[in-house]
Amino acid sequence: MTIDKNDYPASLHISLSAQSPKDRSHSCTFSDLSLIPKPVANFRSGSL
Repeated sequence: MTIDKNDYPASLHISLSAQSPKDRSHSCTFSDLSLIPKPVANFRSGSL
């Protein structure tokens, strides 16, 4: 087992994106976002 320490800077920049399988014209609104200091258990499902 390897335990790595994550030394994050004081300022963290995060980017969000969305994809549409139909065509290039779509819109997406992200709201009610929060940052939780917990590791992601399953990256495929996004579950904590």
